[in-house]
Amino acid sequence: MGLGIAAFALAMGKLTEQTPIEMLVPRKGEKQIIIRSQNHTHQFPLLGAEVSLLPGWSYLAVDEDHLADRPAFVHQASNSVVRLQANVLDSWPPNGVTSETQVGKHPTGTLEWVQIDHLRIGKLVLAEHRLIIVAIQHDSKAEVNASIEDFCAGIKHSALEP
Repeated sequence: MGLGIAAFALAMGKLTEQTPIEMLVPRKGEKQIIIRSQNHTHQFPLLGAEVSLLPGWSYLAVDEDHLADRPAFVHQASNSVVRLQANVLDSWPPNGVTSETQVGKHPTGTLEWVQIDHLRIGKLVLAEHRLIIVAIQHDSKAEVNASIEDFCAGIKHSALEP
């Protein structure tokens, strides 16, 4: 009997040591978004991209990487959110945007940003792939914050096919 109680106490201790799952509240009909990983590299074949997570960044997922077509990432310290998606824009800069285009930093691709209120919309060209980056930063600076620039510099072309 004492051995059973000790085993139960050990199991409960292990459960309470685990960090809680953090979630965002979904809209009606959407799946819950769970912070799934940190400090890993993710392949997104539908986008032709590979993302290496830097310290402080978390990947928010509702699907497995190979099915993800709009992956989202969050950086808690800077209150920044970044979402990647295929280029669905007819023109660049997007129609109706009056802000000046800013050149972003990327080691192997071409990155440009426009500002729409607190949103930064970026176009990243990697090899033959074009990605749209939607970034939210909670400050009033005109330039993209350093954490978002550093994150985007880690996005690479991936030759994996879906």
